[in-house]
Amino acid sequence: MRAMSFYYNGNEISVHNSIWGAEKVKYNGREMTSQFSVLGGVHHFEVIEDGERVVYEVRLKLSMIVGVSFSIWRNDEPLLLGADCRKREMSVSGDSDFV
Repeated sequence: MRAMSFYYNGNEISVHNSIWGAEKVKYNGREMTSQFSVLGGVHHFEVIEDGERVVYEVRLKLSMIVGVSFSIWRNDEPLLLGADCRKREMSVSGDSDFV
């Protein structure tokens, strides 16, 4: 089931999950990554946009207070920060430091 869709620069990133822990991230309808997770996972994928290599990171997090939270980074820049996520200094290219 689709949990959310996010549009950026004419492209759709959608997150799909199930009650059994299956997570999928799609880019313009094409499945880019999938995994199983109970409390949420981290998904990475690369695409070419306007002739440029772009790296996305999508984080899902399950919280009893907030529910499911979604965060998306594009080339280490935050596009969408979930309710219980903080901005990070580094993302895909190195160790994650939360601030």
